[in-house]
Amino acid sequence: KAPISDAKKLLLLIMLIINPVVFYFSWISAEVFICSCVILTMLFWSRNEYKKAAIAVSIASTLNPAILALAIVMILDFLADLFRQKTMKSFKDIRACFKRNSESLFLYGCCYVIALIPFIYNYSQVGSINLTAALPRFRDSTGTLPRFLAYLFDLNFGFLPYFSLLFLLFLLLIPFAVIYKKTRYILITIGFFGTVAIYSIMSHINCGFSAIARYSVWCAPVMLFGVA
Repeated sequence: KAPISDAKKLLLLIMLIINPVVFYFSWISAEVFICSCVILTMLFWSRNEYKKAAIAVSIASTLNPAILALAIVMILDFLADLFRQKTMKSFKDIRACFKRNSESLFLYGCCYVIALIPFIYNYSQVGSINLTAALPRFRDSTGTLPRFLAYLFDLNFGFLPYFSLLFLLFLLLIPFAVIYKKTRYILITIGFFGTVAIYSIMSHINCGFSAIARYSVWCAPVMLFGVA
């Protein structure tokens, strides 16, 4: 894959600099660190450095597992990249491909072990894989869709007011990505909306301070890299 051009690098820098993460620099919380990890994830993924991307997203997930929605599409992209190297005509070809790349698959899988550590520790200590999710009335499936739409479009804390034209461009590019079979953009889109959908399961809008919803701060770089 060709390296990222200087023009795209400049565009990414500009978009990341104006990211509303600046609202949270004075707040001692995980959001700024998760945002940094997600930026590294997207940078490594854009350069097809799959193992580095997996490690970065795994570290981010130790602070909020919702970002693992992005990990799922990254795994699919990694497997698709393996299959693209050879012609697959039968199940035998697929099995041979897995066998031939067993070491690479094992090492790639190990990169996600970091993400499992909090789940294992929490379950061993309190009997739940996630402490927050174990709280009474944490989940509210009936309100998931309204919260999902609010995180995207609400004029107080959604993506729309803080990214405006960039967010609309992100949505506009989706049908073109489908038409022209831009697989990476489609996967980025699924990862982005999947992450927002997961934290929309919570029964309340988790903004923290005023301004953009704090979970959306670290999800935003996924969209930014897609558009760039």
